Amino acid sequence: MTKATGRIWPRPAIERLLDRIEPIPFSGCWIWMGRITKAGYGCISSHSAYRYTHRLTYEHFVGPIPEGMEIDHKCRVRSCCNPDHLEAVTHLENVRRGLCVTEGGKFWRERSACSAGHAYSDNPRRNRHGARICALCANERKRAARRLRGLRSPNLRTHCPQGHPYSEENTYWNKGHRQCRTCRTAAREKRKQGSNQ
Repeated sequence: MTKATGRIWPRPAIERLLDRIEPIPFSGCWIWMGRITKAGYGCISSHSAYRYTHRLTYEHFVGPIPEGMEIDHKCRVRSCCNPDHLEAVTHLENVRRGLCVTEGGKFWRERSACSAGHAYSDNPRRNRHGARICALCANERKRAARRLRGLRSPNLRTHCPQGHPYSEENTYWNKGHRQCRTCRTAAREKRKQGSNQ
C-alpha cells in the first residue's frame, strides 16, 4: 500500500505468473493454469493490459525479445511457459515449424470433401486466398444470410412495433415507409389531450 494514495498495488505479473504454473515432470513444460486465449496461449494482466505468459517468462528469464522476432514453443504446447522450451525466431521460421504447415496443411490438401460431405471435385471453387471452398455450402450460407436479412426488412413485417396488424385498412404510406393507422390515431388523440389540459 502506498502512503500517498492508500491504493493497494498488485504484485508484479511475473510473481503472479510463477504462482500459477504447474510443472509437468515427464515433459518439462510449465503449464499456465490461469486464463487461456481461444488460440490456447496463456495470458495475464500486466499494467492494465493482457500479456502472453510465454513472452513474459522469456523476457524475465532470457532477456528482451529481439526486434522482428516471435517466440516459438519448441515443445508445441501453447500454454507452456518454460523458458527452456521457448526460442526467439522469425515469423517465417515460426510458421514453418508450426503444425498448420506440417501435419495440418497435409490434412487439408488431402481432404476430398467438405464437412457436409460434398465432394470438392464436383464443385471446384477457390476463395480470394486460393484455398478450396465448397461451392454448395457457400451458396447455402449466402441464401441463409439473404433470408435473415429479409426477416429484418421492415416491408416483410406483419405487425407494427406496438403489435397492430399491417392490414389493408390499417396501413398507409408516408414518404415510402409503411405506417400504422391505429398508432397514428392514438398519437393524434394523445396530442389533443395534451394541448387541452
